[in-house]
Amino acid sequence: MKYHKIGLLSLIFTGIAGMIGSGWLFNAYYAARFAGTGAYLVWLIGVLPALFLSLMLAEVVTLHPKRGLFARLLTLSHDHDTGYITALTSWLGLVAVMSAESVATIQYLASVNQHWLPYLYNTTQHNLTSLGLLLCFCLLLIFGLLNFWGVNALAKSNNILTVIKIFIPIIVAIAILSVAFHSNNFVTQKQHKMLPHGITGIFSAIMASGIIYSFNGFQAVSSFCAEAKNASRNVPLAMVIAIIISLLIYLLIQTAFIGGLPSHYLQHGWSELPYLNSPIVDLTALLGLNVISIIAYVGASLGPCGAGIVFAGSTTRTLTALSQEQQAPSFFNVLHPKYHFSRRSLVFNITIASVLLFFARNWHNLSILISMFHITGYLACPLALIRLRIKTPHRGKSSYRMPFATIICPLFFTLLTLLLCLTREKFLIIYAGIIVVFYLSYIVIHNKWQMIYIWRALQRSYMLPAFFVWLALVGVFGNPISGAYFHLLSHQVFYLIVIISALFCYYRLTYKYKVSPYFRH
Repeated sequence: MKYHKIGLLSLIFTGIAGMIGSGWLFNAYYAARFAGTGAYLVWLIGVLPALFLSLMLAEVVTLHPKRGLFARLLTLSHDHDTGYITALTSWLGLVAVMSAESVATIQYLASVNQHWLPYLYNTTQHNLTSLGLLLCFCLLLIFGLLNFWGVNALAKSNNILTVIKIFIPIIVAIAILSVAFHSNNFVTQKQHKMLPHGITGIFSAIMASGIIYSFNGFQAVSSFCAEAKNASRNVPLAMVIAIIISLLIYLLIQTAFIGGLPSHYLQHGWSELPYLNSPIVDLTALLGLNVISIIAYVGASLGPCGAGIVFAGSTTRTLTALSQEQQAPSFFNVLHPKYHFSRRSLVFNITIASVLLFFARNWHNLSILISMFHITGYLACPLALIRLRIKTPHRGKSSYRMPFATIICPLFFTLLTLLLCLTREKFLIIYAGIIVVFYLSYIVIHNKWQMIYIWRALQRSYMLPAFFVWLALVGVFGNPISGAYFHLLSHQVFYLIVIISALFCYYRLTYKYKVSPYFRH
């Protein structure tokens, strides 16, 4: 049966909708707080993973234009067991985005009326109340309903929302700059110098400010490979265009926030900025821009909602891909005969996203966790690209090949590892524990408790989970961000160990990787 396929414009809008979500409402504030006017460097470095990944995915798409491609990368290039971890984290990261977008919407709307605020948001603990969480759940249901009738309904609703979402941040930023631009805020001074925490602060700000989280929306485009017109051309082109447009919008907002901030807010330095529950709206209110505040509130609703709608569709296809690769129950691989997607996957994802609401009640903490999920998924891309080149050395001349991939891929893998390690060690420990528990559970259940198959699966796929455990241990003894628990490693030794570990893991999982002859499908 023929079904609707989406074109280049809708793919671009899908990418922008995934990236211009809740990030523009919070990231300018957190980036300035952690990096001062070095926030621009944070954005320019933070966008690199998305740009490089889009170029890498462009080559993979020409070979495997499959549904939920991002979650299937290591499964395609290595095997099901090795691919399970990145498939799992890609899926969980996308599901958690839906929760974050709903939380961001309610967290902002809680400030519309001061009488509403105590009922929706706890200003002491900086968490949503039970009523606020209930409203988040209602938003998740709306995300699901707008995806329930397939990709055609999704594309139409998303295109309209995205046009509005693009213009609202631009209008708000221009309005702020037109009434208040304090150029001295950009000048390096003792009390608020450009890089208050040095280069290390730049890299930590990429994680802590949610920059990785904001640009992750580009991968939503790759989830629709099987439903895109001329996927090998349109998917990579849409990703790059969407990333560039989103970056320009974010830089404009960052300029408006730094320039529009009253100078007396910086008397104790960038790191001592007062807590702002709704940064952009709070700033417009300070400047007396009441009409713009209303427009910002509209954007605070439409921005995250548009991203939530896109990610509801993306996670549905990702879970279906896991089911097709035998990494999730076959129950989720039943496609609707008319709309050609799994409604079962959609309902299950909305359910999991609803559960996550109760574990992370504010946007900032949730964005850090999501960034860790995303980076784990990103690590799969350079590994998969090189392995697929080794497996398929002879391809048609029309196939796209990323230039200098053999140099860029190991460097990119190392950069991602550094970003992951510059997260506070308590998050790394929890994260490594989650990965190990899920990995071992999958290996045992998938191999039906048969020790011979379990042992062989561990032999061929232990490298990646062991790598994350090792990074958590290195963080415990030498994390330069929070000082580590034991202070046994200097900053130089810490970085050296992380870089060597990343290159070793990369080499083992690409050029030295061998599929076991006893592999059980």
